[in-house]
Amino acid sequence: MEPRSRATVTIDRTSLEVSRIVLGTGSLHHLFSGSARTALLSAAVDAGVTHFDTAPYYGDGLGEASIGALAPGLRARIGVTTKIGLYPRQGPVGNSLVLWARRILGKALRRDGSPRADLSLARSRASLESSLRTLRRERIEFLLLHEPVLAEIPHEALAAWLADEVRAGRVGAVGVAGERARVEPFVAQGSPLAQVVQTRDTCSRREADFLAAHGRTLQFTYGYFSGGGSSFAEALERNAHGAIIFSTRRMERLQEVARCLR
Repeated sequence: MEPRSRATVTIDRTSLEVSRIVLGTGSLHHLFSGSARTALLSAAVDAGVTHFDTAPYYGDGLGEASIGALAPGLRARIGVTTKIGLYPRQGPVGNSLVLWARRILGKALRRDGSPRADLSLARSRASLESSLRTLRRERIEFLLLHEPVLAEIPHEALAAWLADEVRAGRVGAVGVAGERARVEPFVAQGSPLAQVVQTRDTCSRREADFLAAHGRTLQFTYGYFSGGGSSFAEALERNAHGAIIFSTRRMERLQEVARCLR
């Protein structure tokens, strides 16, 4: 199975095509102004990135909101992965000022800043509806369970509901996202919720090799660039048939992406 081009790939077990390099929005909120976030996302598309990875938890909602704030013509050129299962404890924010005020106050008061985990069927349904509104989309290409624990979720109910959403066309494919300890039980069981796997990997430690033991290829992988890490070329060679996720707040970093996707 060979990638269709240097720029794009069809994710294994789906018919969905994405850019080989995906922009993650987990750190996007570090750009304080909405205009700066819009400029970065627009530059990513110009560089050849046609898929963004986000979640309700990222930036306490600013990740999804920033994608939704793009002009309609630009939104029509991209696909999106978002998630269900992890949420900001105090709910989503509307701007960076509120987010940073919340975080500074939280540290001063020693509040728990960890996400709230909830993969109940009712919360998951509500989360999808919220994401569609915030992203201003009629369809989510990939909807992933965010750091799920197999023994703690209503597995059959979630699988049935998500199958209905795929048939209705509001979701393209479903999957699980997280560290090996969270996602491998779904893969080992052959769960329909693990159609797509997004997990950590590096060129040196090869954390995602566990997938091959279950007859799976690398689909979405992240973690190559933390602490210096690998180059884009090395990461793309490591995950030769899927897509790598990276995050940046630097325009010059997107110039590197453009060179890789030519």
